[in-house]
Amino acid sequence: MPEKDPMNPPLTQSSVADAAGRLPRAAERDSASTGRRFFGDPQRRSELIGQSMTWLCGGALAFNILLVLGILSLLAFHGLSYFWQKDLVELMLKDGTKVLGEIWEVEQTEAAADRPAQDRIRMKIGNRDIGGLDFAWIESANIASRRKPADAVLLERLEWGNFHGFMEELRDGDKVLAQGSDAVWKAFPALHETKAGQREAVEALEKGAIGDVNYDLEKLRLQRKELDFEPISAAEKQRRTEEIDRRIAEHEAD
Repeated sequence: MPEKDPMNPPLTQSSVADAAGRLPRAAERDSASTGRRFFGDPQRRSELIGQSMTWLCGGALAFNILLVLGILSLLAFHGLSYFWQKDLVELMLKDGTKVLGEIWEVEQTEAAADRPAQDRIRMKIGNRDIGGLDFAWIESANIASRRKPADAVLLERLEWGNFHGFMEELRDGDKVLAQGSDAVWKAFPALHETKAGQREAVEALEKGAIGDVNYDLEKLRLQRKELDFEPISAAEKQRRTEEIDRRIAEHEAD
């Protein structure tokens, strides 16, 4: 018979059952210990909350940046298109009238008892010095045809808004300089450069010598008005008024 080892007792049914019961209890103790370390440690909890808030703030910042970029893109798309010239369209109306301009908007009118809903066009017609208006509304039902003339011209002017038309004749006052589209285009750059130089010279005079004279005249006029509020005799007021009028006449003569 082999001798019993006190350090390694033989396995029995009761010892195996006891060992099996201790394993779940050990696992529960380990799980409880881990939970206490996770939720009970203030430093660990603070780190987890800090990391969560950092990710949350980062995500919110990224979302706000996307919103800003989207708004800027939308503004750029609609804003920059304002400075981009639109095609000139010539509309032939059913009454024989021709309208040349840029189509800015198309909207649908509300239906009424005597007519259905229909489209109408908001058109920039320019030539305010001729028609008095920059824009006109045209009913689509009144349009017979439309085309985009290749020789139509848009010129930006300093007064009376844009010019819409065709280069048929070029004049300097009453003097005809060129006739026909090709001849006008050849003569136009030189005349435009000359007129631009004259305009710059006039602006320099207005800001320089003429501007100084106008400033002195305005000061003299104010001095003449101030005489009405000063407690002086009629003779003194008359003398000062005549002196101011004389200086005004000298400035206007210059």
